[in-house]
Amino acid sequence: MTTETAKNMERLKKMIEEISKGQDYELEEIEDGFILDIPVIYRSDEGDKSQGEEVRRQFVYITANRKSSEGEDMYQVFTICAPEDERFYRSALLLNMNLPFGAIAISEVEGKNYFVLVDTYLVNDVTQKELEMSILTLAKAGDRIEKILVGDDVS
Repeated sequence: MTTETAKNMERLKKMIEEISKGQDYELEEIEDGFILDIPVIYRSDEGDKSQGEEVRRQFVYITANRKSSEGEDMYQVFTICAPEDERFYRSALLLNMNLPFGAIAISEVEGKNYFVLVDTYLVNDVTQKELEMSILTLAKAGDRIEKILVGDDVS
């Protein structure tokens, strides 16, 4: 690991720890970043109070091993939405236009191809607040996409 990469990882670690402070997030360090296991809560807004809320969990990966086209260091935030399957291509592309953060892509994660929701930030420009909003938005949107495409938790 280069000195610059180590500095980027240390900065990312500080931001992730601050974001996670006081939250119900499980945090795991991986080779190039972190995995946050975030609760996604769906509240019943309808008149029937007996349903209450549904809590699902979504893994969000934050890595520090990317470069921009100009060679600048980048953080990548992503979450798995569904296994790669041709049946989901059209739905995934249609969903792409309505996302508040990021885009749907296909990526290899732990040796398998998945549809992922991904967002990237320049290391030198991202604020903790931007990173936090991206993580939380991707967790919720990724879980919704997972429910639409697969109907169940993928991981």
